[in-house]
Amino acid sequence: MTIQQRRLNTPLLNILLALVTVVGVAHSAIADDSKDPRLAKTTPTSSLWSMALQIEPEQKASLYQKLVALYQKNETAFINNDINKLKLGVQLLVPTEAEIQRYSTQQAAKLYASYLKAGGSSINPSMDAKQSAAKIEMLQKELSKKQVQISQSTENNQTLSRKLEKLESDAQSKVSELELKNKQLQSIQSQIKALESQLQSNGNI
Repeated sequence: MTIQQRRLNTPLLNILLALVTVVGVAHSAIADDSKDPRLAKTTPTSSLWSMALQIEPEQKASLYQKLVALYQKNETAFINNDINKLKLGVQLLVPTEAEIQRYSTQQAAKLYASYLKAGGSSINPSMDAKQSAAKIEMLQKELSKKQVQISQSTENNQTLSRKLEKLESDAQSKVSELELKNKQLQSIQSQIKALESQLQSNGNI
């Protein structure tokens, strides 16, 4: 290879090396992004509200805080950033605890209401921020009722479980009693056989 060919090939080699580096960085970024927790893919019936309800309950926060944090974390998942127009088939990133707690419940409720108004709320297009907040509060109460029902169902299940445990304990006690009776019966039978043997022996004498 001539010196001129080497000079021509050196820039090309540099470009190729740069492309390889860029691809490697992009691949690394994609790999890191895939590790971020995501919710299930959105369906035609999905909404920001329904997706926010999927966030793990151990994250102690109000629904308002989760709604705002989830929207701010995934604005590109909404058509024209409209909070009412969630794209189909996307997996929303789950906000961190710090992101969820960024605003107080009251602040988050007001912010969410403003998002609804700005996007032309699908709840009611003519609804102002105050009415939106009232609607959200009503839905929150309904959610609380559902949570109470779930709690009551859990308590009922626990009660049934305790009853079942008691029945199992009683059954085990009955089995133990039966085993004791069997042992006593075997002992009596042994004593009877011994007496019969003794009587027979005395008769022979």
